[in-house]
Amino acid sequence: MQHIQSALEVRLKDTSSATLQAVLRFCYTAECHLTPDNVLPICALAEHFEVKALHSACVQFIEHNISVSSCCTMLEMAAQYNMEALRKVCWDMVLEHFDDACIHEGFVRFRYETLTALLESNELGTVSEFNVFLAAMRWVDADESREHFLDEVLGLVRFPTMDYEELGLVGKHPTAAGAAILKELLLEAFMYLSSTPEESAILMHSMQPASQARFQPRTLPESSSWASLDLAGEICSFTMADDAMSVSPAGPLGEIVPQDHLK
Repeated sequence: MQHIQSALEVRLKDTSSATLQAVLRFCYTAECHLTPDNVLPICALAEHFEVKALHSACVQFIEHNISVSSCCTMLEMAAQYNMEALRKVCWDMVLEHFDDACIHEGFVRFRYETLTALLESNELGTVSEFNVFLAAMRWVDADESREHFLDEVLGLVRFPTMDYEELGLVGKHPTAAGAAILKELLLEAFMYLSSTPEESAILMHSMQPASQARFQPRTLPESSSWASLDLAGEICSFTMADDAMSVSPAGPLGEIVPQDHLK
């Protein structure tokens, strides 16, 4: 009789050993220490294996910790782990609080696709397009390999909605000054600002639809309900210990208690 292998090997892509150990430990001991650094990969793996109590605990931990300072980082991680509900929450927060969110480190770590999607949005929550320009230049400056994106990024900034003083500062910016497209964009903006309404309309109609967006002021997004995620499954109650928590069993759902309460 052919020997039947008693053990099956399961391969998990994009899962660290620490994440797998954390989920397995929860399955055997009903304990798992969550931090801002490990919660998203643990949440994704718990969802994959349908460990509902752990997944619910992760979701609540994320809800408790998501903020303007962390939403950029959370946005990219949610996209990485295909957590669409969380990605939407983070996206709305970045849009609504762009001026505050863009000053944090997570912003300059955005992928090119994330940055351009934000710059294309009509609902970017900013008091000034000049702030958008400065944020975009910070993103370019954060990695020298991004220099070849400079023209594309500048093309998404709505220079015609700036005033003359801001446009003058744009022309002096050391990063932007190296872009071949900058002179053309500034000339376009100055022509628009100095033209009559009739001349402005003619200028806009002479352009491709994609370019016409540069002339439209952004509208502040409506206040979003980002404080609550709409997710199915069980809900665990918990108390926090600084920015970390641990899960321990309490009935069918589990209870989250401070780490120092556990041995």
